[in-house]
Amino acid sequence: QSSFSKLLVQGRDALPFLQRVCGGNMDVPVGRVVYTPLLNRAGGYEGDVTVTRTARGFLIVSATAQAVRDVDFLERNVNAEEHVTVTDVTSAWCVLGVFGPHARALLEAVSSTDLAHDA
Repeated sequence: QSSFSKLLVQGRDALPFLQRVCGGNMDVPVGRVVYTPLLNRAGGYEGDVTVTRTARGFLIVSATAQAVRDVDFLERNVNAEEHVTVTDVTSAWCVLGVFGPHARALLEAVSSTDLAHDA
């Protein structure tokens, strides 16, 4: 059981698809995480997610209760000519939350990744 749902969005049109259904800019370097709303065609709010760009696509993380709804929303919004797949990978991945005023210092002690605010 996981506290978050995880969806993998892949395919040659994954980026333009996510640019259309997300309020934030998804055209970011691999490894970047974007907190963004999912928006319907009328610009209405469907939910809030984080989207991580990976070497193989995009990993969307949302609330556990939203998994079925988010998959349905994403699949319904893939245009017929787009090559996009949405796969629920919730059972394959976990989410570890590190919070608090010393979270960055803790992560910097165990990671070689630049965690500076401007990175």
